[in-house]
Amino acid sequence: MSYVTSAKFKVGEDRWVWNAADRGEFSVENVRKQINKQDGVGIEEEWKHWKHWVPPKINYFTWRTTLDKIPVKQELIRRGIPVSYPLCSRCEVREESAGHLICECTMSKSIWRYVLVWLKLPLSNEFRSCNEALEFVKGLTGSEEWKKVLNVVFQTTMWNIWKSRNEKEFDGYTHTENNIVEAIMSDNFIWLKSRLKLQDIVWERWVDFNIRDIVR
Repeated sequence: MSYVTSAKFKVGEDRWVWNAADRGEFSVENVRKQINKQDGVGIEEEWKHWKHWVPPKINYFTWRTTLDKIPVKQELIRRGIPVSYPLCSRCEVREESAGHLICECTMSKSIWRYVLVWLKLPLSNEFRSCNEALEFVKGLTGSEEWKKVLNVVFQTTMWNIWKSRNEKEFDGYTHTENNIVEAIMSDNFIWLKSRLKLQDIVWERWVDFNIRDIVR
C-alpha cells in the first residue's frame, strides 16, 4: 500500500517510451541494433565473399553461418530457447553447432568429399568451419573467375546441407549424400547459366566440372 501512496504522477498526456533509443522513440533501426548487441555482433562486418552469381539469400546465409548465427541447436540453447534434443540429428554424436552441422558431421564430410572429387581438388582438405572453407578457395592458385565459381559451389554446398538438415528435423525426411550432391550440381548449373550468362556451359560437361575453356 505504501508504494501506491508514494507514487507521483506527472501532469500531461501518458505516452510509451522505447528505452533502447536515446530519444525514447521506437524504430526498426533501433530494434536491429538491439538484436545485434544481444548477438554480440556489434558493427556488422563487411561480407567479403559476396557473389552476385548466387541468390542474395545464399550470400546472407553463408555470412550468418560464418558468424555462428544460424538457428542451430547450440545457438537456440544459448538464446534461452528450450531444445529437447541438443545433439546433431544426423550423426547423434555431438551438439549441433554451425561448424559441426555444415563441416564436421560425418554426413557433411561425406558430401564435401563428393564435392571436392567433382571439383578435382585434393581430398586431403577437411574444413572445421564455413569461414575456413571459403578462405581455402580464396587461397587457391588459379584465375579469379575460376575461384569465383568454386566459391559459388562451396556456398551452395553449405546451403544444401542446411536445407537437408531442416527437412530431416521438421519433416522427418532424410536425403542421401548423392541426392544432396546432385542438388548442389543442378543449383549451380542453373545459377551460372542464368545469372552469369555462361550459355556455353552444358550439363554433360558440367557434371564432370569440365569448364576450363569457358571460365578462365
